[in-house]
Amino acid sequence: RALLGKAHVVPDAEWRMQDFGKTHVPDLEWRIHDFSSLLETGAKSATSATFHCSGYNWYAP
Repeated sequence: RALLGKAHVVPDAEWRMQDFGKTHVPDLEWRIHDFSSLLETGAKSATSATFHCSGYNWYAP
């Protein structure tokens, strides 16, 4: 099973203030693979590493 959620976006190093308002903000869907194993181990939270997509660095807190 996979859990759907929203990710947070952090501009990457190439982002500049003068580009504010002109930057495309993509819609992103992420899934947690092996979600059932997190439940079985009693995990209270899970985080992701940052990944790059459409000029942004994304992470799931």
